[in-house]
Amino acid sequence: MRFQFFELTSGTPAPASSGGSSSSSEQQLTTCGVMHSSETWPAPRATLGCLVTLTTPGLALTIEAGTDVVATSTQGGLVIGPGARLVAEGTADKPVTFRGGGSFASSVPTTTTFGLWTGIFLLGNAPVYGGSSSTIAALAAYGTSFGGSVVDDDSGVLRYVRVYDCGAAVGFSEPAALTLGAVGRGTKLEHVELAFAADDGLQFVGGTVDVKFISALWIGDDAIDVDDGYQGRIQFFFALVDGDVGNHAVEADSNFDAAPRSFFSLYSATILVIETTNPRTDALVRLKNGVGAELVNVVAAVAGGSSNQPSSRPFLAEAQCSPSVARFQDDVLLKARRAGQDTNYLYVSPNNVVAPSLLVDRDDGSCLGLTFAAISADPALARLPSATLLDAGQAVDPRPTPGSLAFVDVDVPPSDGFFDATTYKGAFG
Repeated sequence: MRFQFFELTSGTPAPASSGGSSSSSEQQLTTCGVMHSSETWPAPRATLGCLVTLTTPGLALTIEAGTDVVATSTQGGLVIGPGARLVAEGTADKPVTFRGGGSFASSVPTTTTFGLWTGIFLLGNAPVYGGSSSTIAALAAYGTSFGGSVVDDDSGVLRYVRVYDCGAAVGFSEPAALTLGAVGRGTKLEHVELAFAADDGLQFVGGTVDVKFISALWIGDDAIDVDDGYQGRIQFFFALVDGDVGNHAVEADSNFDAAPRSFFSLYSATILVIETTNPRTDALVRLKNGVGAELVNVVAAVAGGSSNQPSSRPFLAEAQCSPSVARFQDDVLLKARRAGQDTNYLYVSPNNVVAPSLLVDRDDGSCLGLTFAAISADPALARLPSATLLDAGQAVDPRPTPGSLAFVDVDVPPSDGFFDATTYKGAFG
């Protein structure tokens, strides 16, 4: 299956169902407040008048392919509680689109549209640090808790979904575009594009959900944020980090040696940082507080070439390491740890391709022993911008060109029914 991404990076015009004014023959649903029964929101349009919540277990919200869901205020958003389900199943030609601004005139946002609405909160009953009393700051006023012991919990399906221009503050908290709180492995999440979020793009708060084909573009903080014992798998991830706007492509946090330890497997990722005049971004991947992970078949590229690029910007930055987390680059040790279903380790493949202007690994002095290595070389992606994309009106093609080291020494992922074997590193072949 090929990675699918939409018009923000490809320059393709928006689908017809996402623009224009509604005619008398088109149905437009406006909703606000608490939902007390299962509902289907039909294409082409639905409006979020405020924060919409579905928290009754057993109920489901279904959103048809091609539906444009627009929030009319900064407090517009969607909360799906534990035991309820969200089924937003679009197609490549008819994605489900969430955005703010109250207008159906255009589906293509710009950097001026950060924080026009809150975002999507999907909550479940999978394990999370702190158990079932865990809460998200943005939802504290609503008394919404989540988490439990159901590893395979099912919170629904998100497939071919776009989430744009969200992250408006709720109280003192800026939510992610898509917050997954204790969402379980029975949930299907793939082909999701997140763009222009004021804070994080995709936030995992505990849970075990696996995700595939994810793009996070021009995110105001971290493209992916891992917290509170998330233990899942991620494959085919594309992060475009604008140095003036964003922070990390991945920031992962654990609670040192408390259970469950945050541990994620990231395979087939392309991370592109655009150097700008006033860069905010430091490390592309930041791991701290005893987190464990596998980082494999990753490509990290740099565009823009600003003279203000920090000379010591790392691909990977580690802080507050735990002595209980083994750090290594040996395949034999990796296979042994996998066989034992261990999560107390950090493995970084030496075959990852990291642009030569990036330092491969930096730590705060707490990570004794190994300094991780990678292939330090230009990954030779097809088309990179010379400046921030929106300012220059440029497109980007993040596929590796023939002869790229992205096609050499590709690691074989676990044969576990989730990961796809590829002939290339990064999200694109």
